[in-house]
Amino acid sequence: MLVNNFLGGRYDDRELEEYTKALWNSAPITLPKLLGKGDYKA
Repeated sequence: MLVNNFLGGRYDDRELEEYTKALWNSAPITLPKLLGKGDYKA
């Protein structure tokens, strides 16, 4: 969850863009493989 209520009230666009690029350039996140709908936990 992004928390975007900093002192200025919201992200500076450039700051948000830098953050997004950092996420895209980071290592890919691996998710566990689920066998079916029954494997999901609420």
